[in-house]
Amino acid sequence: MACTEALPLPDSRQKVDELFLFWLSERSTHEILCNELSRVCGLQPGSDEPHVQQHHSPSSIISFPRPGSPVRRSPSPPAHSASRSPSSNVQNKRSVKSPNQMPTKSISLSGVTGDRPGSPKAETAAGSKRVLRRAASESEVPRFYFPNGKPRNEASEKQLREAYKVFQNFPKCEVHYNDFHKVVKALGLPLYWRAALYKSCGGKAKKAISFSMLKKAWVRVTLHCHDESARFIRMLTGVGKNYLTEEDFEILVQDIVDTHPGLAFLQSAPEFHARYVETVIGRIFYALDRHWTGRITAVELRKSNFLQTLALLEEEPDINQVKDYFSYEHFYVLYCKFWELDSDHDLLIDASDLARHSEHALTSKIIQRMLSGVVSRWVYPMA
Repeated sequence: MACTEALPLPDSRQKVDELFLFWLSERSTHEILCNELSRVCGLQPGSDEPHVQQHHSPSSIISFPRPGSPVRRSPSPPAHSASRSPSSNVQNKRSVKSPNQMPTKSISLSGVTGDRPGSPKAETAAGSKRVLRRAASESEVPRFYFPNGKPRNEASEKQLREAYKVFQNFPKCEVHYNDFHKVVKALGLPLYWRAALYKSCGGKAKKAISFSMLKKAWVRVTLHCHDESARFIRMLTGVGKNYLTEEDFEILVQDIVDTHPGLAFLQSAPEFHARYVETVIGRIFYALDRHWTGRITAVELRKSNFLQTLALLEEEPDINQVKDYFSYEHFYVLYCKFWELDSDHDLLIDASDLARHSEHALTSKIIQRMLSGVVSRWVYPMA
């Protein structure tokens, strides 16, 4: 039966977390948080203690002025009705000052009368100090989130010089795809990254690659991507995508089919090329796509052994010894079992085909669950 594809839902929660962590790691973010905390707590930048006003009256009130707002002062105590001597009047005249001339200075809350240790005001000041110290220490935390890998010092110019020596051995300093593996090795990459690098340089089936095209692509990749997983995705997808889809792996697996010595016998059976490529890609996504989204991200690629297995193909001439993903024997068993269940050989298995598996060992409930789209991205209409 015909199958319809269910559109994968974007993992918005993961993306929001990624953007929030990136925003939180910025130095400007910590500066804003420190400034806002200072403004709320009434502290000046660089000071650990709040400002209080010192008045001459015993009923002085502690205040935490907001930056930029006028300072409010308590009113002067009412004058006593008792008469005073002239000398005391002269002394009062000298001591009276205008509100703008009232002395203010920054003092500790513990030095103000009535603010003993353990009082609410002293506890407030201590809490403000702790908050500011914590914010200051967090602003000095080094960056720890690198979605494209942690930057590292590499001799990319040295690698390009080695690649340039390879280009000089060819006419017009242009290399075709059949000889492109020499350029890949000069850059220090695994052999079967050839298709990915060739695509990143803008190469096509019969188009040669010049050194200027290689240099432009290599600088673009190494400038923004700093580990193997991020670079592998950038080479296969280009700018604008940070994940791999099934279509991105086709040229990679096809290159293995065409050039690996363990698959040389397939050259006489081209009708099996597409079946092998499709099976290998299915095994890759079954192992790496943990969220069943139809996409493989750099995080999932780092957690897997795919890149290590891909590099192992260069050293192992017998592809059946590479048990993960690329074994031809595994492909043969899967394909034969599929062909056995697919009675009409339309390359689709429906409910009636699955019912014959292992002498009708599967119940109708199991079959319905398998074809409901719960465990795959495909929704099959039930018969």
